Amino acid sequence: VSGVAKAHEMIGSRHYDLCIVDKNLPDGSGLDVLRLIRERNLEIELLILTGYPSMESAIEALRNGAYDYLIKPVLDLELVAEKVRRALERHRLRAGRTLMAERQQRWAATLAEVTQILDRAKGDKDGDPRAALADVTAKIQAVRDELLGEPIPSG
Repeated sequence: VSGVAKAHEMIGSRHYDLCIVDKNLPDGSGLDVLRLIRERNLEIELLILTGYPSMESAIEALRNGAYDYLIKPVLDLELVAEKVRRALERHRLRAGRTLMAERQQRWAATLAEVTQILDRAKGDKDGDPRAALADVTAKIQAVRDELLGEPIPSG
């Protein structure tokens, strides 16, 4: 990005997996972009490049979640490509972990609902157990559909 203001604009307008930013920008610092990403709780990996490195800024960048801190001129383009690959892999793994946590919460809620249905059916001695079974089956099918990404064929 060409500046902190441009980063604000771009980050607010679409999704990014990776951002590569210079530490010294005309209107601020790449560390300001990093803070913006963290304040907004965005899942964006950030590589900081600088021609004016300091131990303090490197530590601040890495402590605040930058994937890496590279010193210019970066003559080894394979190194940069590897850093980008690894940053994107970390992003993919984090996104997968977030998705799994969300699914786990939904499945735990579904299990609680199934338990309630079964408890109500046990307490209802005069009721029809087929209704409870139908409700439980529907809940289980919804979880299966989410896991496999396809509905169970009716038949």
